[in-house]
Amino acid sequence: MRVSASGLHKRFEETKALDGIDFDIKEDVSVLALIGPSGGGKSTLLRVLGGLEVPDEGVVSVSGTEMDFSSEDSKPNLAKTEFSNAGSKRISAVRIQSRV
Repeated sequence: MRVSASGLHKRFEETKALDGIDFDIKEDVSVLALIGPSGGGKSTLLRVLGGLEVPDEGVVSVSGTEMDFSSEDSKPNLAKTEFSNAGSKRISAVRIQSRV
């Protein structure tokens, strides 16, 4: 799976959970891990990538297909997608700088 995001923003009332997140994982990966401090937006980012949360702004692409968050009918639901493969020996790491 290839994943990219550009300009992701998500607020919960006055709290900025995602503030202009950009990344591009160009290799096919079977495992994706986010590491960071408590309250850093990790869970929110994973929920957006899984289609469980709608970003306020920004674009997310999974395997070259842009996710459409415009309506409940078109909202992706990748939560049922298997995001891990226990047999995989290859792990890619990407550092995402905090902008909060």
